Amino acid sequence: MFLTLIAFLIVKQVVTNQQILIENKLEEISLNQCLTELISKNFPENLHVTVILPKLNAEINQVATELLSTIYLSQIRLVEIKSSNKEAQTFLRYIMTKEIRQNFIIFLDDDPEDDLNVDIYYWNPYSVRFIAVTLENNISLKKIDKIFNFLSKKFINNVILLTKNEINGDVFNIYNQKQNYKNCIVQSKTTRLLETCTFGNFSRNVKLFKARRHISKQQLKNCTIRAGVFVAPPYVKKYKNWNTIPLKQRFYGLEINLLKLITKKLNYKIQYVEHDIMGDVLSNFSTTGNFDNLLTDKVDIIIGVRNANSYKWVRIKKVRLEGASYVNSVGNEVPARQYGGDCRCRWKCTDKFTDDQKTSLIENFSKLSSKDAQDVYLQSRVKLEPVKRQRSRKNVFVRLFGITEKRLRHLTSLLQQGNIPKDMRGQQDNRYKMPESDCQEIRAHINKFPTKTARYSNSEVKYLSAELTIKAMYELFKEEHPDSRVSYFYYQKFFRQHFDLKFGRPQKDTCSKCEELITKKNSNELNPHAKRVAEAELEVHKRRSRKFYSKMKSMESLGRDDIAGISMDFMQNLPLPHIPVQEVFYYRQLWVNVFNIHHISAGNSMYYVYHEGQAKKGPDEVRHLHLFSDACGGQNRNHTLLRFLCALVQTKRFETINYYTPIRGHSFMPNDRNFGTLKRRIKRLDRVYVPKQ
Repeated sequence: MFLTLIAFLIVKQVVTNQQILIENKLEEISLNQCLTELISKNFPENLHVTVILPKLNAEINQVATELLSTIYLSQIRLVEIKSSNKEAQTFLRYIMTKEIRQNFIIFLDDDPEDDLNVDIYYWNPYSVRFIAVTLENNISLKKIDKIFNFLSKKFINNVILLTKNEINGDVFNIYNQKQNYKNCIVQSKTTRLLETCTFGNFSRNVKLFKARRHISKQQLKNCTIRAGVFVAPPYVKKYKNWNTIPLKQRFYGLEINLLKLITKKLNYKIQYVEHDIMGDVLSNFSTTGNFDNLLTDKVDIIIGVRNANSYKWVRIKKVRLEGASYVNSVGNEVPARQYGGDCRCRWKCTDKFTDDQKTSLIENFSKLSSKDAQDVYLQSRVKLEPVKRQRSRKNVFVRLFGITEKRLRHLTSLLQQGNIPKDMRGQQDNRYKMPESDCQEIRAHINKFPTKTARYSNSEVKYLSAELTIKAMYELFKEEHPDSRVSYFYYQKFFRQHFDLKFGRPQKDTCSKCEELITKKNSNELNPHAKRVAEAELEVHKRRSRKFYSKMKSMESLGRDDIAGISMDFMQNLPLPHIPVQEVFYYRQLWVNVFNIHHISAGNSMYYVYHEGQAKKGPDEVRHLHLFSDACGGQNRNHTLLRFLCALVQTKRFETINYYTPIRGHSFMPNDRNFGTLKRRIKRLDRVYVPKQ
């Protein structure tokens, strides 16, 4: 099942202007690093990610090609022009040729409210800049304020309004509305005249359509952006064998992570307010759900996931199936399905049914789960007979079930053809698709590449060689299939949607014994007998190393309170003070030891941080202890530790102590994952002076 996740923002007031600010500041953000961190998250298999970005440049294009399966870049979107004014059309063509990096929706009418009520559901406010154009003469400033206020109620704040000049019809006045802030809240709005321009002379007003900064960074520096979160996290990760995994891993959505990264980079605070439903904006400007939080200033921004079940046409389709009253797509109210009234024939057909039977027929018919089920039910009640005399009970049948004659004619024609009715609405498959043979070639080619799992992770994600890229894989594919029509972008899209594979990194801390035996095995200077001996030694070596991990894994599933399994290890020593001063490296520093004990069955761990003469230890009620550590003689496997363990048994502290060490080079334990978490936190600190930090 293919999932589609589209990040979208519905912005009001503060955040609308913040979007303009972000457009100007994106060049200062390391976009490559930002997107790399997002895509490196473990997204579900077959997830189709769509990212909306405001500008197109070389950096974004390169990152999109390498990392994203699909990217929506800003393009001009033009709504139907409801005027034949040639000068207005000339102006629009000029915008389309000069302002290709912006996204516009144009309204041309005397009263924009009529158009907006119909078209308000078909745009994405996050990626759209609005230019409202009115051709009405002698428009007053009060009417201009009314237009701006109406657009603001529709959550459209980034607006430039063009009106005809009251003296010269060929001259247009350009207005916008400035929002005045105090303590991060809009206190007042001021409509101002930006410029007066004449059609045919556009050189002066080009700058009006660039991204303008209506609010400075300093005004938002100490503000907290309140974000209404709809469905957070928006999805649950399911593995291929998710039925056997009791706990499904949850992740926050891409739009939440993107907002976190941007607000962190720009030093803004963000507070999340969760709500169960997105809500709606009604025709009388009343709101429900999360939209109500937005309108009442409880939140400044709504983020979430588009849900197909919440689309207007889907809701209409569902209500129509149930037979309830609804408002159609053009705003007309359609009454509920009801009994069609008594017939006037001489046989009085409808009088043969009681009122309860008539009501029950419509109620039971409306309860059927789908249109297909309703059609099959109706078709089963229709009997085709040759016409002997024009006496049709069709009118009675239509009235009893509250359906139309057109629907009945369609069902009878299918019955004559011997076909079962099937709802084909929204199921037209008339789009171009890549042939299945080409898809099979791509799948077979990708499966040829060997994969491996991560050393320090429990995840089931598989990694390709660090030397590979999607571009290199596609070039190999073209060498193998030179006549294939598959483009690089389709190959990349297929790879992202159908494979949960990542590209690995160069290996570190490899086993010297494994490297030696692999070198002998692949050497051209050794005879076949020596190669077989090296291959056998390598297999024995790997089996011995796997015994350590199998024993440690058995501790995880043991589930007994009187038996504990722990792994222990020292982290690389940390120098103090840790400051970015070059001279510090030439002085003697205080080394801090970090000792980690990981409880295998419980899954938790504890760090012991100390320097000379300092250590911490506590009581333990466990009777049987299993110790796992690496084979480092200076730290763990030595006489001092063994005598200490023997003393613990002799003093009846434990009944038995079993001590396990792995083969050298195969000592990857849970402690290494804990150390990785700690190292990432230390890297964020510029200065460390004392162990408590």
